[in-house]
Amino acid sequence: MKIIVNIISSSLVSISSSFFPVPPSIVERLDESIRNEFAALRGEYFFWLLFCTAAVAIGVLLEEAEAVSTWRIPTLGTHKSFFKCIAIIGWMLIIFGVIGEGLCEALVSKADGLIATFNETLLSNTEREAQFANTESSTANERAAELETKAANLTASNLRLEAAIAPRRLSKRQLDGFAAITTRAGRVVQVKSYSSDTESLVLATQLVDALKKAHLTIVDNRLTMVPVGSVIFGVSVEGADADLVADLKKLLSLDGSLMAVSPIPTENRGSISMGAVSTPRVTPAATITVGAKPIK
Repeated sequence: MKIIVNIISSSLVSISSSFFPVPPSIVERLDESIRNEFAALRGEYFFWLLFCTAAVAIGVLLEEAEAVSTWRIPTLGTHKSFFKCIAIIGWMLIIFGVIGEGLCEALVSKADGLIATFNETLLSNTEREAQFANTESSTANERAAELETKAANLTASNLRLEAAIAPRRLSKRQLDGFAAITTRAGRVVQVKSYSSDTESLVLATQLVDALKKAHLTIVDNRLTMVPVGSVIFGVSVEGADADLVADLKKLLSLDGSLMAVSPIPTENRGSISMGAVSTPRVTPAATITVGAKPIK
């Protein structure tokens, strides 16, 4: 309701400006208020997305309770019904958590679209004002320059927003670079990503395909990690082979800031591996963990 009131207020100011001079500072404050409301709405949706993700993680742990009752411990055998109830609760958390994740992702995407549309509308209005000012007398030149600066700032804001919501992808230069490290052929590289993150899956798939062209042995653990407590952001590379790790980090840092990480402290992040996890026969020379896209 507050957002609707702000939009109506902004529209009234825009209409009244045709008949009465409205100070630009008032219009800017109204625009900023609306933008902040959209951003707050997106933040609320994202909070519930994280809440649903946590519910799924807890549900995964609880549904394993039924397996505990099968342990050959006399005191556990008499509580099978209790463990079965716990497992049912776990499955319910998983089901509702996954549904909630889907809904919240859709709402977050919708909020991002509203913010982008709002900025584009502001930019379009500003450009029209700039064109009108250019037809005025020479005394309006200073006003036209001010509007052009505002349009440039809005364009930069749109570009930053597009960069923030755009999916991560390897550039052609990075793909060619990974395929060219044939001097590391035969080395074992493990690639991991989260089980419910399709954006990370696509990036991890690009990495797997490119590394296979360099004849590296891939341990494919995509879609096997489940977040515990919070999520890991960005792409990280670690391993015992320092030269290989350095080459991989260098290529990932070429374009797109793929090595960027979250400001959340490391001790508050973690994950567990679930599902069909591939266990390497030898210790991987390097492990690439494709986490969630960093929040900007």
